[in-house]
Amino acid sequence: MTKARNHCEHLLAISFFLHFCRIYLNLPEKLWEIYCNLIPACCCTTPFIADLNRKARIGRVTVRQWMTANVVSVSEQASIQEALTLMKHHSIRHLPVVDEQQNLSGWITDADLRGVLIASMLEDLTLKDVMVRNPYTASPAMSLEKAARLILRKRIGGLPVVEDGKLVGVITVVDILSAFINIMGMLEHSSRLDVRASSQNPPLDEITRLIRGHQAEIISICHLIGVGEQTPMYSIRLKKCDLAPILADFQEKGIEVVSAVA
Repeated sequence: MTKARNHCEHLLAISFFLHFCRIYLNLPEKLWEIYCNLIPACCCTTPFIADLNRKARIGRVTVRQWMTANVVSVSEQASIQEALTLMKHHSIRHLPVVDEQQNLSGWITDADLRGVLIASMLEDLTLKDVMVRNPYTASPAMSLEKAARLILRKRIGGLPVVEDGKLVGVITVVDILSAFINIMGMLEHSSRLDVRASSQNPPLDEITRLIRGHQAEIISICHLIGVGEQTPMYSIRLKKCDLAPILADFQEKGIEVVSAVA
């Protein structure tokens, strides 16, 4: 049971760590392919598979709720060195480039700046010369899941958030990871049940009905797809509670529990 419990926790942690490395540390494509083959469908592929009741309380999760609104930006006329200094001072990796009216005109990353640093020492370059024009953007009303898919599909680290042409925020991989952790309740004082998802077990709605019958509050449900001979599992996170009566009920109903963390 301990081994299975650790397996679930490792899947969650490794999934997000590798994606973070893929975006920020240029994880080799071959290693990413190996990872995808080992874990073809973990909760990270659909990051917000949360319990319906919790979704109802949260409402639609949008970029506005998780973006950084106090944005550090820079003008088109700034030098490469000025932009690098600004990034270092604020410990950031992306800078939206704006005009005098705060309209978004471009996007620059620390990798872009490092790539032209030597050239900037030989000639007078400004951000207008090297920035990404017409970058991918998000709107405040865009769903966070859509923004996450765009970031993953385009293999970028973040998006400027624009409303009526004006820069209003920035959403990054770190922001999305924070949202996922919060929505899945990983930082809350909680309990967890890992239940085998198989044809021998009752369907998920029956499992959740039994849990609620014990007045337990479901925080989130994550579907872990089986690999090889492993069968799929549901990782169900609950508000901290006594699992003993739930486990007894599951045993009576023939529901196979892989691990339980009280």
